[in-house]
Amino acid sequence: MPRSTMKVALIRHTLSPEEVVALGARLCYSRATVDSLQQRVSRDDQSEFVSRILSMGHESVLEHASFTFAMEGVSRVLLAQITRHRLASFSVQSQRYVSYEKGFGYIVPPKIEALGEDAVAEFERQMDTMHQWYTGWQEKLGAGEGGNEDARFVLPGACETRMMVTMNVRELRHFFSLRMCSRAQWEIRALATEMHRLCMEIAPALFADAGPGCLRGARKPYGEKKSFGDRKPYGEKKSFGDRKPYGEKKSYGDREPYGEKKSFGDRKPYERRDRYDRRPEMADERPAPSYRDSEYRPVAVAPVMAQPVAEEAVQENLLAGRNPIREALKAGRDIEKLLVQKGELTGSAREIVQMAKEAHIPVQEVEHQRLNELAKNHQGMVAFASAYQYSTVEAMLAEAEEKGEEPFLILLDGITDPHNLGAIIRSAECVGAHGVIVPERRAVGLTPAAVKASAGAIEHIKVARVVNMTRVIEMLKARNIWTYALTMDGTDYEKVNFKGGVALVVGSEGEGISHLVLENCDQKVSLPMAGHLDSLNASVAAGVVMYRVLSSRRA
Repeated sequence: MPRSTMKVALIRHTLSPEEVVALGARLCYSRATVDSLQQRVSRDDQSEFVSRILSMGHESVLEHASFTFAMEGVSRVLLAQITRHRLASFSVQSQRYVSYEKGFGYIVPPKIEALGEDAVAEFERQMDTMHQWYTGWQEKLGAGEGGNEDARFVLPGACETRMMVTMNVRELRHFFSLRMCSRAQWEIRALATEMHRLCMEIAPALFADAGPGCLRGARKPYGEKKSFGDRKPYGEKKSFGDRKPYGEKKSYGDREPYGEKKSFGDRKPYERRDRYDRRPEMADERPAPSYRDSEYRPVAVAPVMAQPVAEEAVQENLLAGRNPIREALKAGRDIEKLLVQKGELTGSAREIVQMAKEAHIPVQEVEHQRLNELAKNHQGMVAFASAYQYSTVEAMLAEAEEKGEEPFLILLDGITDPHNLGAIIRSAECVGAHGVIVPERRAVGLTPAAVKASAGAIEHIKVARVVNMTRVIEMLKARNIWTYALTMDGTDYEKVNFKGGVALVVGSEGEGISHLVLENCDQKVSLPMAGHLDSLNASVAAGVVMYRVLSSRRA
């Protein structure tokens, strides 16, 4: 059964949410007609106005704008937490109508992963056992809804689910304040952090001061006690000097008798003030307090965003460079936004922009510095794409079967250089490999550098992330796929017959292939060295052997 990785997508939102909120707020404080207010709102920059409204505590207008998210790769434990937010709307994949007969995805807690591979393997065995219980009850209870309904009682909280969630802006801000906090559970904190990032891209004025309540303003973190300085120890009584003895009453002189009220002169009678008298127009003269003036800044969220899922998601959603973006557009990948450097609409950039416009993708011209902040070597162009969907080993084998070809897979053990990863993916696609498999730990993922180094090949070849590379090799061997380890002391690659199913295992340049993985491979393969150096770059060596496999298949 596959491990699941969290994926969050903003699929719908109120059109121009900041303008909608601003229109609602101005309507409350103005005698003007709706038409005139609408013209004013569409003409003016609303960021400052919305910030003043929020600083006044007038949050009811935030309910006019809403955001809808689609998420998958989240656990049933998270589902139980998020549904406590009753002002949201939910649509959840049903365990009654959806059968898990062929297996279910699951989420592995980071603390279990931190214990090592043995702990993870034990957790996976437990998931397999629970799936056997589930299918056993299905057989006894019968197929269909009736069997699923009661068989699901043995499914674990780690079981993956998928859902859609809709919240208005007011509820989202409340959700972020609770769930981005450092005291929140790790999975829902990662979810809230990613949702906040997506909201910031659309409506920064509405969410710039939204975030974890534990980090707002100058308030000290929960549990940190206030220092009272040189306060005297408890029990030591204060000296009152020449205070008169107890019981001696003070003389009040010619004090008026009790009950005679003091005259306040021409004081105006009590006049109740309307709470909304502080109109936004008046606020221009005296700046209203704001979280922007406190210690809290959006960047303060960084300590809370330490979850690897959210951090990797940000990296994998960014495409830098013209060729990767062009290939992504050709492949029909879902692009959310294209940023182009001002004055760069020439040559291939013009072609890419035209492709984006034809696909109805928003194109925005920005300064060079903005692109530098997002990525290096961007070539004047950066795109925000939907999160890359990792494939599975089963899908790779199914593709080979559909094409009527022997499986050809590339297994990478401990590759930490993103440029090496991208170059290997590029070579794998060129030789017609059916997929590249990488481990989840101690290895690089599909970072912007890796995607750029692949030169667009990532859009045409499957990439899978696995927990245990040794178990993958055992599974491949059971399917009659021969595993070859690329080492320095193996058989000369020119003397090896690579016909049949092939899985080529490549290690890092420094440490090579791990001992456990190497032990499980069928044969060691090496490249002859005729120069002074004794090794090649990992991507170069992998490319040479890949083409040897291709030539063997064509012979």
